[in-house]
Amino acid sequence: MVSQLALLEPAPANWARAYQRLALEDPVSAERAGRGTGGTSFSSVVSICGLGVAAIVGLNAWSAWQRAEWLTIALGIGGLLAAMILALAAYLRFGRSNLYDPKLV
Repeated sequence: MVSQLALLEPAPANWARAYQRLALEDPVSAERAGRGTGGTSFSSVVSICGLGVAAIVGLNAWSAWQRAEWLTIALGIGGLLAAMILALAAYLRFGRSNLYDPKLV
């Protein structure tokens, strides 16, 4: 309540969507399955690789900016945006799974 009063606006309707899975999963079975060990996840590897690609494109764009090669800049930024859109589409298609209440199954 204090945070909503300090921000002077209510929380968004879907603010807890990322935590709904935690309410339905059994913590003991998750620990037994090995998900609670703190290992490297595939999403963190993909995000680090994505940041590396973005850094390379950024450095190439800066170098092309200094040489006034505008087509190279446009192609690099356009390719990066296309890759980001494809990655978002793949996440929306394959990254989510349906939630279910184990008491109802």
